Amino acid sequence: MLLFYQLNTVTLRERTATVDGSIDEFIKIKINGINQQIWIRSNNPSAPLILFLHGGPGHPHMHQAGAETMPLINDYIVVQWDQRGAGASFSPDIEPKSLTIQQMEDDSISLISELLKKYNRKKIYLLGHSWGSYLGLRIAHKYPEFIEAFVAVGLVTDMIPAYKLMRKNLIKQAAQKIQKAKKEHNPEKVARFLEAKEKLEKFDIEETVKRADWDYFLKNYFEPRTNLEFPYALKEIEGENPHIFTQEARKEYVTLLEKSMQLAVGLFFEVLKQSPTEDIKEIKVPIFTILGRHDYNIEPNLASQYMDKLIAPFKKTVWFENSAHMMTFEEPEKFKKLMIEEVLNLQFCVGR
Repeated sequence: MLLFYQLNTVTLRERTATVDGSIDEFIKIKINGINQQIWIRSNNPSAPLILFLHGGPGHPHMHQAGAETMPLINDYIVVQWDQRGAGASFSPDIEPKSLTIQQMEDDSISLISELLKKYNRKKIYLLGHSWGSYLGLRIAHKYPEFIEAFVAVGLVTDMIPAYKLMRKNLIKQAAQKIQKAKKEHNPEKVARFLEAKEKLEKFDIEETVKRADWDYFLKNYFEPRTNLEFPYALKEIEGENPHIFTQEARKEYVTLLEKSMQLAVGLFFEVLKQSPTEDIKEIKVPIFTILGRHDYNIEPNLASQYMDKLIAPFKKTVWFENSAHMMTFEEPEKFKKLMIEEVLNLQFCVGR
């Protein structure tokens, strides 16, 4: 454990409490030499800690994070974090090659360690979305002594076979949509669906990862998926952050998001090469997995199969039937219910 404490170079100021005793800190902190943005919010200073690990890589949603944070602040101390180089933590001085899975893991452990010290806790709840689910899985696997339970939202497994399966399903559905559009005498849709189908048919995930070709990836997978009307989320993503509330501030944040996504391209393709089904077959902390029935960013059925085989002291897979990839925003009441009634009450779960 000596190495772990050597990695911990975070400095957090003393807790800031409002007049009513609640916590609301929106601050930049230094994590392993890089300034990074966190938002700590709670109405209950004695509540357990939960750290959110966002997706991407390089795609946080700090400007909308209130939609996830506010429903939980009576029961948790919620920590939202823009990871190294992402969103409000973006800096042009950060080298793309410095964004590695190991570096992100080191940053996460450093932050967790300092949060536990700051709030005098022994363990923390961890929630990871998309790329953050893979990062969280690694942390839960390596450092179970610090994790009370792990919630994986849109669990990332082996992404190369996942994209092959998603591509196959999209091509099949494209053919169905083309036939339907022809019957409806809608030439505009026929042309759009045909173009999307043709792009997907030539899309080769293995070659794309080998070349680390981000533009090709966007044009031949993400854009066709959207043109086939399979969106990132099934409903408009709404949310705010009281610290990023003006139109100007939100515009500035979105600009930073665009930059941070470009910065993290190398890390994105590094993640796509990973095989957690081979590398992580057991974790020693309880795990909940939230899967969107209409998700085409990760392959939820493969994630479900991985959960079936994963060895854990307690595990549960929860399907959000009316969600794509942004489940916490798309079905917020179901998310809140799960986080408060089940995640916080593990002692009542069978197998715990």
